[in-house]
Amino acid sequence: MTRCDAFASTTGTTNPNGARIRRAATMYISLLAGATVLAPSPAHGAADARALLDDAARKNGTASWRDRALEVTIESLSGDGITRTRVARVEELREPDGGQRTFMEFTSPSDVEGTLYLHLAPKGDDEQEWIYSPAARRPRRLTPGQADEMATGAELGYREVERAARVVGWSDADADATLLADETLDGRAHHVVRLTPRAPRPGDPSSFDAWLGADDLLLHKLVPHGGSGTPREILLSDHETVGGHATPRVIEVIGPDGAWRTVFRLKDVRYDTGLKESTFSLARLNRGR
Repeated sequence: MTRCDAFASTTGTTNPNGARIRRAATMYISLLAGATVLAPSPAHGAADARALLDDAARKNGTASWRDRALEVTIESLSGDGITRTRVARVEELREPDGGQRTFMEFTSPSDVEGTLYLHLAPKGDDEQEWIYSPAARRPRRLTPGQADEMATGAELGYREVERAARVVGWSDADADATLLADETLDGRAHHVVRLTPRAPRPGDPSSFDAWLGADDLLLHKLVPHGGSGTPREILLSDHETVGGHATPRVIEVIGPDGAWRTVFRLKDVRYDTGLKESTFSLARLNRGR
């Protein structure tokens, strides 16, 4: 039995809203503004990259929170110009060893209201994604094949927002870090650190380029490389300090070909609220709230 199975046992019934909710949820769980390359300079070593990441974490408090709660508005724009908007309440928990848990409750529009989504991503173990709809009245586990399918096309997954929040906090044990040549984004200089996970999950990107503002050391852009259904880039903006933690209020995920994008707008963000592990359990999905 895996660590995820300790939280969940398999049940299954088809959820009529599952595909849409899954696309929106997996869009939150894990962002092309024009970027002009500066005069190239040699890539620096891991020590320089690690020192830069440590400075960013200390300055902005991006790696020091345990849990957070927020409301997110998800705006998905497809290639045909149609925009779909959903609203959800989100609770997140970081495990001490680097694992991640996310619980989402969709509150709007009416066709998805009451739909619940649970994402369990323990470090070193298989991820699990579960969805509950009021119509089905029981949770359904989403298979890896479904996960890959839902992570492509018009939406990406809240897991990409999760990933953007934790990538720059990876330690040496989690990923190799290399400092690349500086770049500019929106007229501002950025340091670029390439992070290569030591043990990536199947289908995940093989590396990430994190663009940190030279003046504020905030993460403004994340570029994944490789992986299944990987977005072209993730853009983070409108940062605000909440409880000592720098928080991007707007996170934009842009599809591989630029034909679709999804914008996450975060509000009412609260950190270290004391969320319990039981918040992120299949039993809560079975209760429907």
